[in-house]
Amino acid sequence: MLARRVLLILPLLLAAVASAMHPEDEPGMHKALSAEARRWVDSTMAALSTEEKIAQIVFPTYFGGFESSESQEYKELMARVAQDHIGGFILGTRRNARGIELSHVYETAVLTNQLQRAAKYPLLVGADFERGTVMRVEEGTPFPHAMAVGATGRPEDAYAMGRITAIEGRAIGVPWAFAPVADVNSNPDNPIINIRSFGEDPQRVAEYVSQFVRGVEENGGLATAKHFPGHGDTAVDSHLVLPVVTADRARLNAVEFVPFEAAIRAGASAVMTAHLAVPALEPDPDVPATLSPRVLTGVLRDEMHFEGMVVTDALDMGGVTKGFPPGETAVRALAAGADVLLMSPVTDAALASVRAAVASGRVPMSRLDDAVHHLLEAKARLGLYRQREVDLDRLNSVFRQPEFVATAQDIADRGVTLLRNDHGLVPLDPRTTKRVFLLAVSADPDTNPAEPFERELRAQLDSVDSLHVDTRYFRVEETHLPPPESYDLAICALTVRVADRKATVGLPPNEAELVHALLHAGKPVIMVGLGSPYLIEGFPEASTWLASFSVQDVAERSAARALLGDIGVSGKLPVSLPGAAPHALRVGDGMTSAPNPLALQPASAELEAALKPVQELLARAASFPPEVGGTLEISHRGQRVRYLFGAKDAGDAQNSSDINSASGEVVYGVQSAPPFLLTAIARLVQLKQLALETPLSRILQGVPLSAPQEPWGQLKLEQLLTGGTGIQWKWTPADRAAAGPAGPGPALLLGEKGVEGLILTQLTGLSEEDSIRNLVLAPLALSPVSGTGTELSSEALTAIGQLWLNGGIYGHKRLFARSVMEQFLTPVEHGSEVLTPGWMKSPAPGNRFSPKAFGWTSRGESLWIDPERQVAIALILRGPKGAWQEAPRGEFSPGQLRMQIHDSILAALDSAKTK
Repeated sequence: MLARRVLLILPLLLAAVASAMHPEDEPGMHKALSAEARRWVDSTMAALSTEEKIAQIVFPTYFGGFESSESQEYKELMARVAQDHIGGFILGTRRNARGIELSHVYETAVLTNQLQRAAKYPLLVGADFERGTVMRVEEGTPFPHAMAVGATGRPEDAYAMGRITAIEGRAIGVPWAFAPVADVNSNPDNPIINIRSFGEDPQRVAEYVSQFVRGVEENGGLATAKHFPGHGDTAVDSHLVLPVVTADRARLNAVEFVPFEAAIRAGASAVMTAHLAVPALEPDPDVPATLSPRVLTGVLRDEMHFEGMVVTDALDMGGVTKGFPPGETAVRALAAGADVLLMSPVTDAALASVRAAVASGRVPMSRLDDAVHHLLEAKARLGLYRQREVDLDRLNSVFRQPEFVATAQDIADRGVTLLRNDHGLVPLDPRTTKRVFLLAVSADPDTNPAEPFERELRAQLDSVDSLHVDTRYFRVEETHLPPPESYDLAICALTVRVADRKATVGLPPNEAELVHALLHAGKPVIMVGLGSPYLIEGFPEASTWLASFSVQDVAERSAARALLGDIGVSGKLPVSLPGAAPHALRVGDGMTSAPNPLALQPASAELEAALKPVQELLARAASFPPEVGGTLEISHRGQRVRYLFGAKDAGDAQNSSDINSASGEVVYGVQSAPPFLLTAIARLVQLKQLALETPLSRILQGVPLSAPQEPWGQLKLEQLLTGGTGIQWKWTPADRAAAGPAGPGPALLLGEKGVEGLILTQLTGLSEEDSIRNLVLAPLALSPVSGTGTELSSEALTAIGQLWLNGGIYGHKRLFARSVMEQFLTPVEHGSEVLTPGWMKSPAPGNRFSPKAFGWTSRGESLWIDPERQVAIALILRGPKGAWQEAPRGEFSPGQLRMQIHDSILAALDSAKTK
C-alpha cells in the first residue's frame, strides 16, 4: 500500500518541480517600487503612531449603497476613518427581505471617495471578486464560477477575467480583489469550495490561477490567492466549524501548494489564509492555519518566500470564532504572520486586544511594523499616495463595457459541458420541438429558480410549461408533476448554490425524489446542472446531462443556448465523477456538439450539383437585352444558393416597380404587401399589440383617410390582408404632383404606402421602413432592403422565407410562434384564387409546388415557400422601364420565366432526392 501511494504521489511531485522551473513565470513577478513610492512608504511608516499602525491593519466591512450623511451607519463609517484611522475596508453585501442585496456601482464609488477624503492616510479597499465585480456589485460584468472557466480548457480565459475585474475594481475604488480561488477541489463533498475552484488537477488549477493573477496585477489591481494552505480537500464549511485537512506533507506539496506557488511566482500581491486544521503543518488540532505561525511564517514566508500581504479570511467565521474570542483571534492572527485582519466580528475588540498585545510585548513591534510595511507597499504599488479618489464621470465609460460582457458570455458558452447524450437530444431543434415541460429545482430559497435559463428557452421554444420548486417559496409538498401525456419532452434544471453557512451542495431528499419521479415518468428528460457537477452521481437513470458549473445568470444563458444549438458544446470536465453510473467520468471527459445556426448557410457541393439544370435554364436568359437581368436565391433545408443572370450589373439595376407597368399609374393592392411588412405585422401579433380580428377603424382611429370604397373602416385586419375586399388604393403621378414638396398627408399616405404600412406607423410611431427595421431586420441581423443592391435585397428576402420555413425563428431569434404563423396561413377562397392573410396559395407560379406552398408575387419580385420540400425561392427581376416588354416573349416573359425557374428548381430537388 505504501509503495502504491509513493508511486501515485511521485508524478505529482515531479510535476510540481517542473512547474516551479517554468520560464513563463518570471515576467509576472512584482516590479520594484519606484523611488517616489518607496519614499512615501518610508515617510508614512515614520509618521504613523503605534495606534495608527494597529488601525491600519484592521479592515471592517461596508456596503456600497446610499446612506444619508445623518444616518448612524454613515457616521460610524466616517468615525472609523477619521478617528480610528482604519487602513481600509472590504466591500460587501447586506441582507434584506428578499435575500442578499449587492452593492451598487455609483453608490460604491461615491461613498468610497467620501471615505478616502476623510482618511488621514489613503485607504485600501478590497472585495470578493472571484466571479468578477458582479459578485459584490450589482452592475458588474457577470462571469461564471471558476469551474466553468476551467471547463473551457483555456487558461487565457482566466487572464481575461482577471483583467476585466481589475479594470472595473479600480474604476469604483476597489482595486484589491480577494481572488482567485487557488484551492484544488479534490473532495466531491466539499460544501464551500466546489465550483469556486478551477478544478481538481493541481497543475491545471495552477495555470488558471497564474493567468488570473497576471490579469489582475498587469491591469492595475491586486490579486489574492486563497485559501492557504488549501481548502479543496474538506467536507465541512469553515464558516460553521473548523475543517481538518488530513493530507500529509508530501500530498500538500504535490497538490494543495502547487497553485499557491504558481500564484506567488506570477506576482500575486496577497495570499489569504484558511480557517483549517492541518496536522501535517500545525500539530495543535485547535489552532487553525490562520492563527498558526508554523503555517503563515514557517511555510508561506520562509519556505515559499512570499513577500506580499498575508490577509486573513473573515474573522467572523466559525472556523475561528468557536475556538477564540474576537480580540484573541486578532492577536493570534497578527502574531502568526497575518498582515491584514479582515472582518473581525467586533472591530473595537480587535483594536483593543492588539493594542494590549503590542504594549505587553506579546506581539513584537517588529511584527506590527512588518505587517504595516507590507500594507503600505501595496497602497504605494496602486499609486494611492498620488490619487486616492476615482473619477465618477468616467464610470460608465469604463465599467461593464459591451466588450466585457461579450467576453464573459463567450467564456461561459465555452464552459458548458455535455456529460451524457445517450439519445441525441442535445441540441434540441426549436423548429420541431413541441410541448416542453420545465422543472426548475433549487436547493435554496429562490423565488424564481433558473429564471435566466427559462427566459432563454421561452425566447426560442414555441410551448413551455414550467414548475418551480425551492426550499421556501414553492416546496415539493405543495407541487405536483403534470401528467406525462401533457408534454413531449421534459427539461430539469437543477440550481444548487455554493453558499457560506449552508453546509451542503446537494439536493434535499424530497427534491431529489421529485426529480427521480420525473425521470421515471416515461418521457424524454434532459438534465441541466446549473452548479455542482457532482449531482450527476445521484441520478444514474438520467440519459442526458448538460453541465454549466455555475448558477450565474451568464452561465444559465449559456446552458440554454447550448441546449438549443445556438452555440456548440466544447467544454471538458475539470473534475472527475467516479460515481457517475453507468460509466465513471474523468477529468477531460465531455462530448461535443455542433451549433445549429437556424440561418442560411452556404450550399454544399451536392446541392449545387443537384441544381445544375437551373443554372442551364438561367444561362438561356443571356438572350435578354443587355440591360435586363435578375437574381435568384434558393434556400433548401437552410442551405443558400444564389445566381445572378442576365445583365452583369443586375445587382445594381433599377428598382423593379416599373416591370409590367404599362402606364404611369401604379396600383397597390393588399395582395402585394411585401413579406417584410407582413412579417412585421406578424411580429406585432406575437407581441399582442395587434390581432387579426382587430377592426381597422380601431387601429387607425383618428387618422383622416380617403378611399374610393366605403365602409372600409368596418373591415377587420384579417379581411384586409386576405385581399378579398376588392379595395385598391391608387397613387397616380397627378396625386404625387398635388401633394407638393411637403409630401403626402395622412390621406395620401394610405395610397403611397398601403394600409399595412400605415398600421405599422400607427402602432410604432415610426415610419414603415423604420418599423420593419426594428421589428424584423435588426433582430435577425439582416441588412435593410431599401436603398441597397439586389444582393442584399435578395439575401434578406430569402432569409424571410427561411424564417417562415422555420416556423417563426431564424438565427435563434424567434419573431413569432408557430401558432401565430398558422393564423397567417389560414386559406380563404376568392373565386379561382386561394389566399391567406398576406400570402397567396393558388394559383402558384409553377406546377410542382405542394399544396402547402404559399408565396407572394409583385411585378418583378417574388418569394415562394414550400414547407413540404423545405424550400424558399426568392426571385428579383431587374431592368429599366420598358426593357422587359422588349425581351423575347414566349417562355421568357417575366411570368413564364418565373414558372420555368420554379419548376426547374423543384424538379431538380425531387430528382436529387430519388437518386
